Amino acid sequence: MSRVSLLLFGSGLLFNAAFGFAAAIAPVPFPVKESTPGWDGAQFVQADRSGNVFFLRANTFEVYPLTKRGDFAEALRLQPTDDRMGYIHSAVLSADGDQWLLYADFSVRRFVDGKEKPLPALKWNPWGVGFLRDAPLVAVIPRPLDSIRHLPATMDVPWLLQLDQDGWSPVTAVQAMDVAGMLKSGKMNDAISERAVFLKDDKDGKLWVAHQYGYHLQRFSPSGRQLLEITVDGGTAQRKEESHGIEVKLHGDRENPLEATQDGRTEKATYFPFKGQHTLLGLTQGLDGCIYILVRTQGEGVALDRYDPTRVSLERLPLQLEIGDAVTMAAGRDALYLAAGDGRKGRWRIAWDVLDLAHWQKVANARIDDVGVEEKADAVQR
Repeated sequence: MSRVSLLLFGSGLLFNAAFGFAAAIAPVPFPVKESTPGWDGAQFVQADRSGNVFFLRANTFEVYPLTKRGDFAEALRLQPTDDRMGYIHSAVLSADGDQWLLYADFSVRRFVDGKEKPLPALKWNPWGVGFLRDAPLVAVIPRPLDSIRHLPATMDVPWLLQLDQDGWSPVTAVQAMDVAGMLKSGKMNDAISERAVFLKDDKDGKLWVAHQYGYHLQRFSPSGRQLLEITVDGGTAQRKEESHGIEVKLHGDRENPLEATQDGRTEKATYFPFKGQHTLLGLTQGLDGCIYILVRTQGEGVALDRYDPTRVSLERLPLQLEIGDAVTMAAGRDALYLAAGDGRKGRWRIAWDVLDLAHWQKVANARIDDVGVEEKADAVQR
């Protein structure tokens, strides 16, 4: 039996011709007190399943709990085994609030109750981190972390890896790929566009996967079975422009490494700059059970989308917000919180009652394939 497919029609900018343009919501900057700590470097906002909100100041490993007054409590410092972390690209908090998982450059690091715990080495370049039922989870791209000089014709490449007693085990099926050919031809950029994701576990113990470079959401069971898929405009990956190869030297003029196949002074390769355009900027689950997605819209605008699993609907609310591609979002008890990737560029909140009273509109060209709806229909028929 085919799965239930729902096609939602509506304007991405208008409610309806009769009501005119949708009113954009302006998130409120916070905190505004003089005692607010200011910091540079990367910052991340996360919340536990109870709606307690925490801000991570990445370059100092300080975690600032948010108080009921809306300001920061005294910072709690994570205890790394090595302070040379490198640039932190992403950081997530477990639902219980007792674990942090950080992706920095080409490594993933785990903190339990504030103390760093060792993780098995990864063979593939990590890109996104998350938790699934409190077990660390990593999304990787098909770029090996070891030497790439003598790669086989095809390699079995995983995508989502979960930590278990045997190390990093695939959640989703591995795929045979010509990694060497992808690196030489520039097709690695296509693989990044398809596999670069945000990860978020929900209150039912399922996993949400949001593709960063195209409007494509998936929900998986713990065993890796896809339960739901949401796309807008087909989920096609977006590019700022086409990527053209740039010839680069592999070695310096005075170098001639033993592993080189040619003279080190003349050996060259082609580099293809990544030109992906961020579409989905972040996601979280509200205390109401809805999934909230921060979206880059046309013209560098920003919107907040809401997927309601009860009504099986996808709606949009424009935001008056200027923000870069790096941002995190968390669902607190009283509000939805957002943090720019750079600590100097701001933090904002939108109260839940403001969102409840806002005029949401259906998202144009959205498609929802929900296996759960089909299963419920089958149960009713039986």
